[in-house]
Amino acid sequence: MTKKKWWLAGALGVAIVAAAGCTSVVRDAAARNEAVGVVGGYGLMNAEGPLMGARPGLALASKLGLSQEQKARAEAIIAKYRGELHPANFPALRDELLAIGLAPEVDRAKLTAYIQARAAEFETKKPVRLAMAAELRGVLTPAQRETLAGLLESGRPEFMARLDGMRDKMRAHATSRFGLNAAQLAKIDALHAKVDALRTDPRHDALRLAAASFVRTGDVGTLAQALPGVSQVLPVSEIVEVAASLDQPQRERIAAQAKHFAAMRLHHH
Repeated sequence: MTKKKWWLAGALGVAIVAAAGCTSVVRDAAARNEAVGVVGGYGLMNAEGPLMGARPGLALASKLGLSQEQKARAEAIIAKYRGELHPANFPALRDELLAIGLAPEVDRAKLTAYIQARAAEFETKKPVRLAMAAELRGVLTPAQRETLAGLLESGRPEFMARLDGMRDKMRAHATSRFGLNAAQLAKIDALHAKVDALRTDPRHDALRLAAASFVRTGDVGTLAQALPGVSQVLPVSEIVEVAASLDQPQRERIAAQAKHFAAMRLHHH
């Protein structure tokens, strides 16, 4: 099965989780890309949410066992809400982020304000994300809902362990590819430490359990009350410090790689 087909097969369960907001935005961003300081606002502008990539879709596809009809319905629902979740001024926002990230020196105040503004915009979309989650839940059979709820309740320790391993590999890759020095690695390690600390935040467990309950019962109200604000769990200062620690040539190379990965993602989807 192609990556695109696996993505479609796993997108439903992932989208419910992502649309409900019960994934750790910054944890996945840091695991995917050591350049989170340069492109840290991008995940908040992404219509599908932080975990809509092929890898988690592959894992969930085998567990949920979606039919072709379910995959088609899920794809239609995601497409329906994409326009509401994706900022209409996305090109301008992207250019603004690049201007900040590729300047000779990163302006910490501007980057902080940019990330906080994107987080605030993300929060305004909560009703839309919840509506999307409710529709996607309706695609699942009772047995599939129970499977997804069980995964949420367990916290998926095996998946988090794989993310830890991937993060270590990407740290080594970034060190080699972008020539990171000890001071820069220390900033990245501080970001990782903050993200790891967020995993033990009681709000994270409360939200995970509320999401599991939502998948079983369809009770959107309880889930909405458990949703923490993105600004409350986003390690803004650590992201900004990572970006500011990089020199301009490093940031230019990272931006080029991020652009390449974004183009590949669009091609596969």
